[in-house]
Amino acid sequence: MSGSEGHPETTWYTPEVAETWEDIEARHKWYSCQTPGPECHWIFRGDTAGATLETKLERAFADYGVPQDKKRRYEMEMIREFQRKAGLYLDREPDKDDVLEWLALMRHYGAPTRLTDWTYSFYVAVHFALADDLEGAVWSFNAARVNRSDRVKKAIADTGGAERLQELQQRLAGMDNVLTVRRQWDKLGDLAIVSYLLLAEDPLPLAYVVNPFRLNRRLIIQQALFITSGDICQPFVENLRHSYNNDEAAMRTDLHKIVLRPTKKERNRILRELRAMNISTEVLFPDLAGFARSLVQQLAYVDVY
Repeated sequence: MSGSEGHPETTWYTPEVAETWEDIEARHKWYSCQTPGPECHWIFRGDTAGATLETKLERAFADYGVPQDKKRRYEMEMIREFQRKAGLYLDREPDKDDVLEWLALMRHYGAPTRLTDWTYSFYVAVHFALADDLEGAVWSFNAARVNRSDRVKKAIADTGGAERLQELQQRLAGMDNVLTVRRQWDKLGDLAIVSYLLLAEDPLPLAYVVNPFRLNRRLIIQQALFITSGDICQPFVENLRHSYNNDEAAMRTDLHKIVLRPTKKERNRILRELRAMNISTEVLFPDLAGFARSLVQQLAYVDVY
């Protein structure tokens, strides 16, 4: 795995290795013993062993050689194109102005966005890391620092965007919501922040934990959430670094990469243990495609290796 340009990879996260189910259980026990609160909010991401921590949009821009000065326009064009044609395939479309739900829906179907996928469940992340590969990795992140809307609002205000953010929130509050339940409670603030970051003339590099107001079955089952990048012209890790004011010692404390290196026999055992928890591809992807993908994993449940 490579770090961001100019920054060796080992400076911004803590590397770890797990080889057995007992190693995995020990790591889960450690995270479970951390009391959730304003300074502690652990989330997880399953990935391939050598993958970098990046958004799908970031990877797509690199793969297709998109110039820096065109990235934001291309992102908006992809969102617009998805909105124009998604109705051909969906029973229900999100509100046109609910860009957060649109971005989550795009990620649901595999489109590149500024969101990275995470989960509240350590064991779900382990499944994603090992379901299709002998080796994998689990990113563990104490997201408390980037889970504070007050900090993000202050960062926006410090760049002169407070009035624009307030205007967006007032406009979004006018969306059709007869009982005003949403207006009184949650997510409009997050929606306004994501809308601001998407539309801001001067991109603001930061990372922020978000989730749409309306959840689909996959988000619920996978206990999923997202981290959004504020400035898509910079790598995700650079956005994260800005949220830490370039304090890489603090980043190392809050961000762990656990490389999973089981033997073939041990990987089968891990998948069996996860299945006993009702964590499998068939469950996490509740459609025919998920069921079809899950068939090969039944090979991990036979008695002969």
